[in-house]
Amino acid sequence: MGVVRTDKWLLYYMKFWNEKKTERERFLWQQKLFIKPISDYFREHKVNELHHYFLALGLVHPNVNVKSLDNQPFRENLWKVAQQKFLHLRKKWEGPDIPIFILPIEREREDLIRDVGGKTGVSTESMICLFIDPFIKKEQLFSLIVHEYHHICRLERTKNLEETITLLESIIMEGLAEVAVKEEVGQKALAPWVNNYNLEECLVLFDYYYRDHLLLKGRKNYRHLLNGDRKAGIPRMLGYSIGYMIVDNVIEKNHYSTKELLSMSALTIYKKSSFSK
Repeated sequence: MGVVRTDKWLLYYMKFWNEKKTERERFLWQQKLFIKPISDYFREHKVNELHHYFLALGLVHPNVNVKSLDNQPFRENLWKVAQQKFLHLRKKWEGPDIPIFILPIEREREDLIRDVGGKTGVSTESMICLFIDPFIKKEQLFSLIVHEYHHICRLERTKNLEETITLLESIIMEGLAEVAVKEEVGQKALAPWVNNYNLEECLVLFDYYYRDHLLLKGRKNYRHLLNGDRKAGIPRMLGYSIGYMIVDNVIEKNHYSTKELLSMSALTIYKKSSFSK
């Protein structure tokens, strides 16, 4: 499958967007063009629920005129470049052939700019959906593809499910995926949350928030620990930052490659790090 030609969806979406005069009409138009074609990969969600979920993740709001999408990405043949990167990773990591959908991100959301650099994605065991800025740089696009496709490859090897995956595995998954970005694209392409804390700070925060909950199962039960929770005093993206520090620490000590770590258990990786002491 690889990268789906959602550029054609976008052109058609823009062509008739101006004819939709109310917010409801625009919402339904976006749902028809962007959500329904992907909904089979999210059978646990009704189409309307999936639409709101994508909007929460970063999909551009239906009221936003996305005429800027008719410019740079199409001239640079973004979809072709993305496909080439996917094929390279699939061969290198011996990963599965899955579809990748590219949709426009909401450019006015400060949290998306601050936390993930104006790009984000979501993966299941059988697909990836990327939300990007129309003027994204090639390196940023590559970093997002690397990060999300690494999740796919990791899930294929570990056979984890949403309900059974532990907090430790989720933390390690995020760390592995971002270290893969550094390996494939370079230090400058890393997500902003990588630099939120240094190793010493992460060690202290890990002891305080995470050590006693590592075997907690089911993402819904620890999402606040992974993403941060202002009410609980847990800093934003802390689980991601700690995951990166754990994996980076292990690689620095043992000189593993991303591919070597793909099949290694989260517990083994953790025990090889300074965080297990």
